[in-house]
Amino acid sequence: MPLIGPATTRRMNTGGYFVFALLLGAVGVGFIWAGPASAPSDNAAAAVFASDPSCAASLGRDIPTGQCRTFDATVLGTELRYHGIGRTRAHDDVVSVKLSDGTIHENDLAGGDADLFVYEVKSGSPARVQQFRGDIVRILADGLTAETMSAPDLSAQADSEMPWAGAVLIAVALVFVFFGVRAARRSESVAGTQ
Repeated sequence: MPLIGPATTRRMNTGGYFVFALLLGAVGVGFIWAGPASAPSDNAAAAVFASDPSCAASLGRDIPTGQCRTFDATVLGTELRYHGIGRTRAHDDVVSVKLSDGTIHENDLAGGDADLFVYEVKSGSPARVQQFRGDIVRILADGLTAETMSAPDLSAQADSEMPWAGAVLIAVALVFVFFGVRAARRSESVAGTQ
């Protein structure tokens, strides 16, 4: 004879809806808070990045002095990293480079050029990388240029999108609460008829 009856098992299963909703809601609130909290510094960095001549310059050798610096590098490798499940899995475009000082950096690439960069650039290719305040923001190799996710304009854009993403997560959490309440009522009515 089982120690837990069917009605108790149903109530425990409906509790999963509420736990998942609580987690989603907490993450959503975190997104809503984090976007505006980091926006002032990221927006300021994006404004400097957009107006600084050293950041707007090509990745050649004669670069004006400013917030951006450009270094020689070697591409160690590029790859697509898949995540998610099913046929429509998302992927990240990743590049690893070794700077002339021997340090190795791995960066996620952004934008429409990222896929082409990963497919076309070969390991061992000479490269030029642009750093903004210590973070690699652009890479040039084999005649192709790609921006990294560390670029300040992308950080500022992500800050503006975080509250919307948080609101969507909270809405999904409320849907789980609705279904959890519905499942709890159904299990109570089933238990009442037994």
